[in-house]
Amino acid sequence: MVLDTVVPVSNPTLAFGPDNVLALSRDGTVQLLDATNGQLKWFAESSDRAIINLAFSPDGSRLAASGNGGTTRIYDADTGETLSSLVGRPEDRAQSMAFTSGSMLVLTPTSKPVIALYSNLNAQPEKMLAGHRLRVELLTIEKNTDQIISAGPDLMVKVWQPDRGPAVDVQPVSEGHDSSAVAVSPDGRITAIGCFDATLILSHKDRSRFEIKAHEPGILALAFSPAGDRLVTAGTNDCLRLWDPQHGEEVAASSPRSQIMSVAYSPDGKWILSGSTFSSQGVVIHDSQTLEQVASLNALHPAAFAPDGSAVVAQSADKQALLAWRTGTWEPMGILARWDENITRLVLAPQSDLFLTVEANVVQVRSLADGSVRRTIRPEKNDAVLALSISPDGERILITTKNLTLWDTLSGQEVFRVMLDKIPSNRPVRPYFAAHDDGGRDITVALGPYVGRWLAPDPR
Repeated sequence: MVLDTVVPVSNPTLAFGPDNVLALSRDGTVQLLDATNGQLKWFAESSDRAIINLAFSPDGSRLAASGNGGTTRIYDADTGETLSSLVGRPEDRAQSMAFTSGSMLVLTPTSKPVIALYSNLNAQPEKMLAGHRLRVELLTIEKNTDQIISAGPDLMVKVWQPDRGPAVDVQPVSEGHDSSAVAVSPDGRITAIGCFDATLILSHKDRSRFEIKAHEPGILALAFSPAGDRLVTAGTNDCLRLWDPQHGEEVAASSPRSQIMSVAYSPDGKWILSGSTFSSQGVVIHDSQTLEQVASLNALHPAAFAPDGSAVVAQSADKQALLAWRTGTWEPMGILARWDENITRLVLAPQSDLFLTVEANVVQVRSLADGSVRRTIRPEKNDAVLALSISPDGERILITTKNLTLWDTLSGQEVFRVMLDKIPSNRPVRPYFAAHDDGGRDITVALGPYVGRWLAPDPR
């Protein structure tokens, strides 16, 4: 509905609330209008010369107004009564603010790189969330989960859970680098990032860091050994390389291989497999100490070891079946599953009897035993599936469309979401690979020039 009533204001701040109400500021006053007819419901005077921010609580019962003098007032949206005043200095005025579903006010002061949380109309913050290096300029709250998403000029995006602190930490990989693959060591102490410009970044929890020119022209896959003392990387048109991740030193290199899209260790750490999209390259088994070729399988990427290490499973060369080979002898064991559909993506769970396929942007969870569909997941608005990953135990699925969404395999329900449009970048954000740890709750994902990590909630 178009509002015909003309309301004269200069430099207004506006906010729409539930039930067709409009809040606006004028000359230091706060006014609430009926948005259907323009009728004034109430107005309140402020000691500030200008109101710079307005925000409604989700249920519409409260309205917060922040002035340039540093004071934020919370009003009863029905009556205009002042419920609370958060008195501050001009330099502490709210840069951005919003309410959670529980009517907790979240705001970011201009002068500090923190997020302040106010509850129960208290004049003092209940909690301060620190983690940004510079002031926080952008703030939004995801309405279904109450996750707080913040960003600022430090090029860091963080997603917070108010009751637990930072849930997501998204940071630039490194100046000029664009990530293509990421993995976390089993103990969680080392994050390995592969980049399209051939750089391997090893980031340690103790803040030590290695940046190594590893492969030309770029890195497409990497994996930690079960013990975490070795890291294998694969180049676009290069070879496999083995690293000591603690010291950033190369240990071994394989003979040349092309377009290696997947690498994986056997559960006992004895073997490494590498899977290529080229039929001439296939799936190769390597000795994990020397990277010497042990066997070549007539198959294509993706490939993985069975959870008990007894077999290798991989996509057939005609892309119409999933095949198995016995570990050690590398003899064919037969067809595990066959399909006639147009499968555009296939992902294996290394410690589960499940695998994923994508058909017409619909994700199918299938059984390794017979290929039958166990669960169907349809991303929102039939968005194109850009990337797909399943946790090692098969209990969680990460789907990348225009957003990052985490799904519970058993229920088929979405349990977590990160909005990719909240990540500022002057280059496209390209989510290519996700690595899971801790049953699929501790998730690290490569997002082009950024790498993000979050702890997802447990829905059970």
